[in-house]
Formats: sequence, structure tokens, C-alpha cells
Amino acid sequence: MAKTLIIGFGNPLRSDDGAGWRAACLLEKRVHRPDVTVLVRHQLTPELAEDLSHAERVIFIDASATQPPGTFARREIHSAPSIPETFSHDCAPPTLLALAHALYGSCPQASVVEIGAADFGYGGRLSPVVETSVKQAVELILSVVEE
Repeated sequence: MAKTLIIGFGNPLRSDDGAGWRAACLLEKRVHRPDVTVLVRHQLTPELAEDLSHAERVIFIDASATQPPGTFARREIHSAPSIPETFSHDCAPPTLLALAHALYGSCPQASVVEIGAADFGYGGRLSPVVETSVKQAVELILSVVEE
């Protein structure tokens, strides 16, 4: 697995909730390095812990209901202090980091790029303001990958 793992996730059928998905799709087309892997997912699942365990760095990309629409922010994240005893069909990035450490003995440096969303209703398109911020977030991520 690559040294840098990028995971964009969200539901592309719920308008702006697909921002992380869309960003990862754009990155797949632009990143052509053997040390970088881009994954596009509807949601984060426990099975991704193994992929994380092989990476030195992971960047999660997701839509945010708390970030102002049309903005984005990157912040460092850390492993959850404990692992839930049961799982549903998805989990949060800190939980995935904790799983990677508990199951595989490795936890990469991690950050999340949160893209402020305006519309989580049914629809297959991003709102114009979010479409613009997705493109800007992609540029930020490309610069981080080049560091």
C-alpha cells in the first residue's frame, strides 16, 4: 500500500454530502504517483483499518454540516481512546485509526479535510458554492501530498 492514503467519502446521491466523494474522484484523475493511493467510498467501514495500517499518512475528505458552506478546513486528527465493542456499518476516522493500531500495530499520521456543505437533500449534484470549495480543497490536498 502507498505511503499516503487519501479517502474521500460521502453519499453522492445526497447533494453536498457527496463533497468528499467528488474530491476523491478528482484526485484519482490527478494523482499519478506510486506512493499515493486514493480511495472513493460511500462510508468508512472497519475493513479500511488494514489499508490505514500500511500508510504513513492518511487524509480523509468529508462534507461537514458544521463548517460554513463553501469553505473547507484541514485539521489533524488522532486515534480514538477506545474501540467500540460493536460496530454498525460505518465508523468515524478516529475509530479507524484506533482499529489500525489495535489490529495491525500501526497508526498513520492523520488529518481530515472538511468541506462545508449547504444541502444534504436528495440530488446528484453539489451546490455551486460547494463545487467551488471542492476544487479548492483538491488543490490544498495536492500541495500537502507534494510536501
